[in-house]
Amino acid sequence: MYLTQIFLKKGNVRVESIKPTAGTMAFNQEDGTLMRL
Repeated sequence: MYLTQIFLKKGNVRVESIKPTAGTMAFNQEDGTLMRL
């Protein structure tokens, strides 16, 4: 099972499959925040 990692950069969203971790993460590269979804 793979989770989805969502990268937000300058209004563009890039979604990648990653190996299972604690949960799905959304990383906002503009302000450096990392959010659990």
